[in-house]
Amino acid sequence: MGVFLCVAITAMVFNLIADLAYSALDPRVRIKA
Repeated sequence: MGVFLCVAITAMVFNLIADLAYSALDPRVRIKA
């Protein structure tokens, strides 16, 4: 369970960073959360 939890958290963090990066590069992009 610990490994799965770490992988899930890492994936969520990377997704968040990617969303922020896309919004910063292209202000027209709308975040669908």
